[in-house]
Amino acid sequence: MQADEKLQFVERLVELTLGNLASEPDPSTSTNNEFANALREKFRQQQIDLRMKYFEPEQIVALLEFYDTPMGRSILQKQAKIEQEIASNVSVISNAAHN
Repeated sequence: MQADEKLQFVERLVELTLGNLASEPDPSTSTNNEFANALREKFRQQQIDLRMKYFEPEQIVALLEFYDTPMGRSILQKQAKIEQEIASNVSVISNAAHN
């Protein structure tokens, strides 16, 4: 597997596993979209870099194949719900700290 092909697979893996963390923020809830976008992109790029560093191409392919199964899709959906709850809890804590 060529490096550029590995990168494409890793980018797809990060897209799948980061879910809402890598998506655009809701403009109605973000007070500083430029900062949030820069932080999100930095987080996304770090995830890509670390997966490129630590995963072998075969492992990346295996993960992508797993996430394409019913069990893998189910885990991704549950992970997205967990991330939403964490973000909601962080927002509540942040709001309480600022009031």
